[in-house]
Amino acid sequence: MEFSDLIRTANVQDVVLRQPFHPSARGTLCITGHHLLFSDQDSRSSQQVLLLLLRNIDAIEKRTPGPSSGTLTIKCKDLCVLQLDIPGMEQCLNIAHSIEALSSLDEVADMYPFFHRPSNASLQDRWGLFSPQHHYDRMEALQRDRWRVSDVNRDFTVCPSYPPSALVPKTVNDKMLLKAAKFRQAGRFPVLCYYHRKNGQVLVIRVEYRGVLGHTSVISEIIEDAKRNHGDLTVLWLDLINVYDTIPHTLVEMILVKTYHVPERFQKLLQCYFDKFNMRFTCGNFTTDWQRLEVSIVTG
Repeated sequence: MEFSDLIRTANVQDVVLRQPFHPSARGTLCITGHHLLFSDQDSRSSQQVLLLLLRNIDAIEKRTPGPSSGTLTIKCKDLCVLQLDIPGMEQCLNIAHSIEALSSLDEVADMYPFFHRPSNASLQDRWGLFSPQHHYDRMEALQRDRWRVSDVNRDFTVCPSYPPSALVPKTVNDKMLLKAAKFRQAGRFPVLCYYHRKNGQVLVIRVEYRGVLGHTSVISEIIEDAKRNHGDLTVLWLDLINVYDTIPHTLVEMILVKTYHVPERFQKLLQCYFDKFNMRFTCGNFTTDWQRLEVSIVTG
């Protein structure tokens, strides 16, 4: 799509711009594919007094008191309000139509970031525009004894949605980060995302676990491999009496009440479900009877 097809009138002379707390200015109004420009004709250097991104426009109101002129009131998403007095009703309507069409483009590839070309940027090193290590070195107030830069996600091998380098707790080494990533969705591990300089408070991204079958890590991979290759499946039992001095039903109740504070009506539903939880297993040509899970839990 060509932006010129949406621009009915590219520029208009003798337009009056009015802004709150600013004197009115008379000059030339121009429309490009992504911006609205206004240049003051009274200035000797033709100083540009308005450069407005069209995507920042939230609403536009048209008033045409007569065939010789029209007024556009532009309301922006940052709460700025502009008024343009345009000579000629037809030109006023053409400008309004062009702004409405260009400010509501649906295709992401037509938006301004895909057309912006910074003058001092080198396209040969596009990934080197931002260095986490350089940014970390500038943060003098950051507690260096608590945070460090980790390259564990180099080449996006751990998490495709994380950068190659990230700020992580200093007490956690890369091996621990890899283990934590296996237990969480999309391989996301805890990283620092915000630091308050004055009081030292931080926000750390913490991602939920992957689920019943997902958070077992290596064991889940063994089970999935057995399913794909139609091999024998080994069932592992964890005796919770020896480990936690409790049985699965008591453990579930403790998690619901003390850990996640689940409402009571949902607690009863979940406890009723686990009380009636029966399982059976197949190994080769042999299948067991249905068994109630009482003192052990199946991993995987």
